[in-house]
Order: sequence, then C-alpha cells, then structure tokens
Amino acid sequence: MWTRYIELKNGIINSEEDVKLLRERGIVHNQLKTDREVVDLWKGMSKTVKLTRAVRNDQVIEGVNGYYEKSWKVQTGRFMSRDQVKGG
Repeated sequence: MWTRYIELKNGIINSEEDVKLLRERGIVHNQLKTDREVVDLWKGMSKTVKLTRAVRNDQVIEGVNGYYEKSWKVQTGRFMSRDQVKGG
C-alpha cells in the first residue's frame, strides 16, 4: 500500500509549483527548506520502491488522471501547443 501511495504522490508532484499548490491547500506539509527538496524527495522515493498491484488504488489513480486530462487548463495548454507546432 505504501508503494502505491508513493506512486500517487509522485504522479502529482512534478514541480515546485505543484508542491506550492498542494501546500497552500493543506495537502502537503513541507518541513524541508524548499519546495524543490519536496519534489526531489518524492522522485527519489519512487525510484527505490517496487510497485505492487492494488486494483482500487489503480482506479483512483485513473480517476485523478482523467480529471486532470479534462481540466480546461490542460486542454487549453495542449491546444495552444498544437497551434504553435502548426505555425499558427
């Protein structure tokens, strides 16, 4: 179960901005010096654990990913990136 939690956190903590947002919402409590250290901590932990299968956790992760993919910010960003690639 712990390894799946690490995988979930690793999936949502990719940058200092992610840590800042999670910290401001009370989801992550940072007692390290910087948000960068939190990113590095979770990335480092994900490299040291062996993943296990947990069907319910997989469903939750898929749900979170689906919610993220449908957000207007993500869709707008992808649209803008596609437009720039086409030279628009």
